[in-house]
Parts: sequence; C-alpha cells; structure tokens
Amino acid sequence: MRERFVALGLITVLAVAITTELLSAVHWIGRPAIAIVWAAILALWTMGLRGVKWDFSWEWIPVAGIWAIEGFTALVSPPNSSDAMAYHMPRVVIWIQQHSVEFFATPYLNQIMLQPLHEYLLLHFQLLSGGDRLANCVAWLSTGGYLIAVSLLARNLGAGTRGQALAAFCAATLPNGIMQGSGVKNEALLSFLLITMVSYALSGRKWAVATACGLACLTKGTAFLFCGPLVLLLIPRAIPHVALLVLLINGPFFWRNYDLSGSPLGFDSAQADGRYRWRNEYLSWQPLASNLMRHLSEQMGSGSQRWNDGVYAMTLQAHEALGLQASDPAMTWRGEKYAAPRRTLHETDSANGWHLALLVGAAIYLAWKQDKRALLILGAMAMGTAAFCFYLKWQPFMSRMWLPLFSLGMALVGVSLARMHWLVQVSICLLFLSGARLMLFKNWVRPLRGPENMFQFTREDLYYNDMKPWNVRKQYDETMQQLRASSCRDLAMDINIFQLEYPIQALLLKEHPDTRFVHVNTTNPSKKYEARMDAVKPCLLVCLACDRWVETIPAPPRP
Repeated sequence: MRERFVALGLITVLAVAITTELLSAVHWIGRPAIAIVWAAILALWTMGLRGVKWDFSWEWIPVAGIWAIEGFTALVSPPNSSDAMAYHMPRVVIWIQQHSVEFFATPYLNQIMLQPLHEYLLLHFQLLSGGDRLANCVAWLSTGGYLIAVSLLARNLGAGTRGQALAAFCAATLPNGIMQGSGVKNEALLSFLLITMVSYALSGRKWAVATACGLACLTKGTAFLFCGPLVLLLIPRAIPHVALLVLLINGPFFWRNYDLSGSPLGFDSAQADGRYRWRNEYLSWQPLASNLMRHLSEQMGSGSQRWNDGVYAMTLQAHEALGLQASDPAMTWRGEKYAAPRRTLHETDSANGWHLALLVGAAIYLAWKQDKRALLILGAMAMGTAAFCFYLKWQPFMSRMWLPLFSLGMALVGVSLARMHWLVQVSICLLFLSGARLMLFKNWVRPLRGPENMFQFTREDLYYNDMKPWNVRKQYDETMQQLRASSCRDLAMDINIFQLEYPIQALLLKEHPDTRFVHVNTTNPSKKYEARMDAVKPCLLVCLACDRWVETIPAPPRP
C-alpha cells in the first residue's frame, strides 16, 4: 500500500510539472485544462490502488491524529506567512492572469527566480477551487507523503512494523514539520521527494531516483546541496540518469532564469544587486565552521533562558577560539546578528532540539552496529549539512530549511528505536507527543487555541497574522476601503519598499475575479518583461508602505 502511495505521489508531482510547462507554452493554463489534467491523475490513482491490501495498525493512530489536526488547521486558515504574502502566492496570481508561468516584471525577483514546483501545485489547486481555500493543503498532503515515505524507508533499512511506525511518529512530531504542515512553504514537498529518492536508491531504481532528484531540484535550491551527496554515496551509477533528468525536468525553468540573469540558477541575490546575497562572500573553512555552530545552537533553543544563554555563550567562546566573529557580515545575512537561541512557535525558525539529540544517539548506535547502508545515509547527510553551511549565509530564519534532512533522519531513528527496550520507546513517544501539542495548537500564525485563536477572527483578518511586527494593518484596511469603493479593475502594484502584496490580491479577486495586476517602477533586469503586461491598463496605483498607498492614474489622452 505504501509503495503504491509513494509511487503515485511521485508520478502526480511529475505530471503537474510536465503539464504545467506544456500548457504554459501555449498559454492554456486555466481551469478547463487543469481539470482535465486532474481527471487523468485521479483516474491513475484509482487504477493504481486497485487490488491494494489496506492495512492500518493501531500504532499509526497518533501519526494520523497529528496529521488530521494539521489538515484541519490548513483548511481553516488562509495562506498567511510573510513569504506566502510576498512571493509564493503573488506569483500564482500573475500566472493565472497571464495563462502561463513565463517571467514577468517585478521589483521582487523571488516571485519569478526561485524554484516553482510547489507553486505549480498551488496554481492547480487555486484554479480547481476558485480561490486559496486549498493552498495550505499542498504542504499538508506533502507532509502525509513524507510520513509514509519515511516509514517505507525504515522498512527498506530493515526495521520491523514497530520500527516503521516509530520512524513515522518521530517524523510526525518534528516541531518544524508540524508548523509547516499547515502552511505554504515548500520544505514538506522537498522532504517527500528527498526521502523517496533515498528509498528508491536503496532498491537500485536509477530512473526513479533521477526523477525524484529532478523534481526536488525544481522545488527548492537547497535540493542541489542535499541530493548530490546522497546520490554520490548511495547509487553513484545513477549519476548520468540524474544529470539527464535534472536538465530535462528543470530545463524550461533554467532557460527562463538564463534569459533573465545569464545563469540557469538566477541571480545570487534577491534584488540582483548583490546586497542581499544568499551565498557566503568567500568559501572556506571559516564560514563552514561558523555557520555549522550557529545552526546547531539554534536547534538547541528551549523554553529555559538560562539554557539558551549557556548555549549562546559556548557558541561565542568556540568562535573566539577559532578566531571567528559570530556575526561576520561576510557569512551573515545583511542586517542580522547572531543571538541566543530560543523556543519559537513560528514555522520559519522553530527548532527540533530533542529530535536532533535522538538523531545523534541513533548515529552513534548505528555506527556501533556497523550498519553500512545507514552509515552511508548518515555520511551523505553530513556532507549535505557541510555543503549548506559552506555555501549559504547564516540567517535567523533558516531552521525551516533543515526539515528535509531531519525528516530523512527519522527513518534511521526508527531503525534504532525498534531495537531498544519498550520502556525507552514509550518514554520518547510521550515526550515527543507532549511537545507536539504546543506546535499543533499554538502555531503563531495559525493558532487553534489561546487568546489569539483563529476562530475569533474573519478570514480577512487572518491574512495579516504574520504582519504584526510591521504594524501596517490600518494602512491595508484603508487601502482596501478605497479599492472597494472604486470601479477600477486594473491595478498597478509598486512593491519596491514593501513586498507583502497578496492580501490585496486575494481579497479583491474574491470580490471581483476579473481584477488584474501589473507591477510598476521595476528597475531590475525583469523590467524587460513589462511588454507582456501591455493588456493591463491600470487606473489606480497601489504603493505599499509609501506616503500615499493609493493614487489615481490619469487616463492617457485620446489620439
């Protein structure tokens, strides 16, 4: 059953990638075409699951319960994290408007330059549902996918029924995984593809490995850092297959990025000006050591300030001993400074401290047992971690990016725990289940309980949950009031100062589906795509965070 689910999931994601690109090439992206695609996908699932023996053990009940609560949260809440407001959802709005995924002019290059596969799924769900009601379900379904995949991987590593269930349970209780399972970030999809790739690598299925790797690289740039070592150590004979499918699956996107920037991977900074550059300014052992220590310390954050201060002090001392600065601008995101770790309830930086400790313990145990396949996976994970720290600048909101490796590691944890005394297993499960409650019900942007729980607010209110630090709700409300009072349906959006435009797009499209948007005052290289939006004739300018948020655009003089 699980093998069928994982295979069908991989085929579904591949089908979405291929059909989106084909439909985009002829500007046919729209509800009728996408409905036909999903009719075929559902028919495939029906045939693929025919004759499958359904077997559900009571050990899976906690996993199913956690996943069900995440699904409820995903359906109740609109997409509302800051990244969703700035680029995950706005790029989908423009794609639907132009019936293709071709690049468009935008002051915020993340809307076009970053890997798009997760948003292709968002695009399909948006068209099928007629809104963003199902937007969070992409990550939720992906979470279900990697929970099944991690249990299957544990089985392929020799774990019995209980070990497989323990692997899934540990993955289901990852704090950051719970947080992301009801949002629109793309790490859950990457986790599913990465674990699926490893599972197929153990069984020697080269083309399946290549497919999963190609799709992972179309999901998020960190896949290049994580997948490479896994393929190299687990199934090196698949390298030609991987190279071919990475190029084929990512080819259209690589070409669009090359046309924009001269590189298939796009610019190395968010605004193409080098100021907010993702990679370290120089590549050597110093950023590797510093970033590794800082990322590890962040995973150790807890509710105890004394503990957090102690971890912080040790990290600073280690930096001093190596002659490093803990906030060196050459390896730190511009404007940020390394600080003491803490326990947070936000999907961007929630830590997986106890799971990290268990993973380290499992690594020691598997090394003692000389489990060769598990040690190869651990070695590849260590290489991926080193590549991540070596190449990318440290940011205080990167904890989410480690989810694929953590979820993969839980398969190894399941293998190890299955060999422990049942009292150890129960104790760890109770500890993790207790920690999961807080993440399930007190998610900062999608809380189910507490004084700020979602049931006290309208769906419109919930779009702004992640914007509280900026204190801009009043300006958004005044802007929406002016836009609703106007008959203008073509809007010019200036997001040079503040990029969180999606609430305006979502609310206007719900009330007036014929509303169209075009970005203006673009000064980066995407300006050359402005001609693609000539059909939009804006009559109002919305300038986020300007002195005046809404201004009338004079009509052009008659010839």
